[in-house]
Amino acid sequence: MNIEEKDPAAAIRRAGKHLGHFHACGSDRGTPGNDHQDWKSIAAALKAIRYQGDVVIESFTSDVKAIARAASIWRKMEPTRNEIASKGITFLRKLLDR
Repeated sequence: MNIEEKDPAAAIRRAGKHLGHFHACGSDRGTPGNDHQDWKSIAAALKAIRYQGDVVIESFTSDVKAIARAASIWRKMEPTRNEIASKGITFLRKLLDR
């Protein structure tokens, strides 16, 4: 969403009850919370539509060359790929009160 949408929070509100799932990723497909996204407005929008579905971290690393090339990943986002998940989930849980 942060690639295609100019205002992710507004897009979430427009989708409303039709939002089936939410993929969270930081800028450049990196770690949620370690970027320039307006996560407070995204969280407020998810709460406003009473979203209760899954929030998954969608990120990529440069470890798998074919995927990195296809997703235009050219640098490491974190020292290890596990840190994308662990740092991201810690941030999202706090942000979304889950």
